[in-house]
Amino acid sequence: MDDVLTGADTLAEACELQREMTGLLAKACFGAHKWCANHSDLLREVPEELRGNSFEVTDDSSKTIVKTLGVTWNPFEDWFSVSVPDFDDLEEVTRRKLLSQLAKIFDPLGFFGPVITYAKLHIEWDDPVPTDIGEKWRSFRIELTALREVRLPRWISWKGALKLELHGNADASDLAYGACIYVKGFFANEETEMRLICSKSRILPKKRKPKEKAISTPRAELLAALLLVRMVVKFLSATKLKFESVHLWSDSQIVLAWLKKLPQLLQTFVSNRVSEIQKLTQNFHWHYVATHENPPDLISRGVTPKKLIKSKKWWQGRPRTTVAAAADEIVIPDDELPEMRTGVVLAMTVPVERFPMFDKLSSFTGIVRSMVCYSSIN
Repeated sequence: MDDVLTGADTLAEACELQREMTGLLAKACFGAHKWCANHSDLLREVPEELRGNSFEVTDDSSKTIVKTLGVTWNPFEDWFSVSVPDFDDLEEVTRRKLLSQLAKIFDPLGFFGPVITYAKLHIEWDDPVPTDIGEKWRSFRIELTALREVRLPRWISWKGALKLELHGNADASDLAYGACIYVKGFFANEETEMRLICSKSRILPKKRKPKEKAISTPRAELLAALLLVRMVVKFLSATKLKFESVHLWSDSQIVLAWLKKLPQLLQTFVSNRVSEIQKLTQNFHWHYVATHENPPDLISRGVTPKKLIKSKKWWQGRPRTTVAAAADEIVIPDDELPEMRTGVVLAMTVPVERFPMFDKLSSFTGIVRSMVCYSSIN
C-alpha cells in the first residue's frame, strides 16, 4: 500500500470520507495508519498508535511537517513545500552525477520545472565538466536550498468566484520545451486571480552535427503545444472545477497557422501531431502571446532558483493588462509556411455494384464456373 492524500469542502464531508475509506480498507483486511490531517476533529477517534509519528494533534500552533507522497506538508498551515536534500560533494563532477543528485528533488506537479531544466542543459553525460561549470553547479546547489522556503497552498479554493477560466501556455527553445496550466478566477469589483496548477518540461535531443538542429524550432514548438493539450485534457478529467472556457497560448505563429490547416496538407511529422491537437481541442480557444510574456519561456530556457522564486510571470501567469490575440488573426501564406506537402491530390472512390451471384454461391470454384459460363454466353 502507499499513501492516500485527499480532502473535502467541509469538515462533515471529510469525516464521512474518512469513515468510508476506513471501512473500505477494512473489508480487504487493510488497516489505515499514519493518519495526519489539518483539523483535530478528523483525528479525534484515531488511536495514538495509528497517527503520524511526528504529528501533534492537540497543538494547533505546531510547526511540525510531515512527508506525504514524497513532498513536505505542514498540516495546520496547510501548505506543501519541496524537499531539497543536503547534497554530498562530488570528487569528479559529470552530468550523470549531477542529474543523480538533482533526481532527489521530488516535484510531481512541476512547480520548479524551470530550475530542473536549468540544471539539465549543456553538459554531456559522462564527460567531466569544465571547472567553471563545476563552480556554477556548486553555486546552483546552494541556491536550491532556497526552494525549501516556497509555500504552495494544498487547497485551492475558488469560493466567491463569479466564473473560472483555464489557461495553458506552451513554449520551446533549441534545447528544451514545456507547458504550464493556470486557473483564472473572476470575482466581484472586476478583480481577477491566476494560480499555477502544474507544469511539465522535456529536454530536446542533441543535434547530430555542430551546425545541425536535431529538431527544428517550429517542430519543437509543436511538441510543446501537444504536451500542453495532453496536460489540459488530463487535468479536466481529474478536476471537479467547472470552467466557462479554456484558453491555450503559444508564441509560435507557425504552430498557430498549422493548427488551422487540414492535417493531410502537412508533412507527416507535423500532420500527425496537428491531427491529435485538433481532435482534442475542438472546444478550446488558441491565442498568440509574445515570448517575453509567455511563462513557459522560463521552462524552455531554464532559470536559477532565486530568479524563479521572484518571478511573478511564473507564479501568477501572463500579465493581465495585455490584449489577447486570437489564433485566427495569425495569417501566413501557404508558400511561406514550412512543412506543407507539395502536389497534394485528393482522390475520390466510386462505389462498385456487387454481383448478385456472390450472394447465391458459397464456394470460390462455383463462382469461377459461373463467371466462365457468363462470359461464354456474352
